[in-house]
Amino acid sequence: MRYVRYGLSIFAVCFQLTALPFYKTALAQTSITVQGRVIVGTTNSDPLPEGFQLELQIVDADSVQTTATFTTIIEPDGSFTFNNVPSVQGNDFYLIYASYSGLRQSSQPFGLNQADNVLFYLYETTDQLDDIV
Repeated sequence: MRYVRYGLSIFAVCFQLTALPFYKTALAQTSITVQGRVIVGTTNSDPLPEGFQLELQIVDADSVQTTATFTTIIEPDGSFTFNNVPSVQGNDFYLIYASYSGLRQSSQPFGLNQADNVLFYLYETTDQLDDIV
């Protein structure tokens, strides 16, 4: 009888250990909507062009490697939405990228709790120091 209990205990522990990766994967598959607004931070700058594209990356904090990439087009008012984005786990984070004024620019890293109101500032390049603040 003692061997049966011992065998069942080992089985239960092995089952829990093998089920753990599936549980973590199921948690990571929860999707969210990332939304916000692009703001051109340069004084007297031109409006963003129609069809301006943004890229959202999910970054693994341990390896600092991109694990997923999504794209979207901004609305005329500068707002944007990324739908069906996997929610980040642990210390992983999101970054938004755009090519503007000849430079690839990125947002500040942000987490799950900031994904519903992201402000992404873009700046033009200049060789005039008068307007730099």
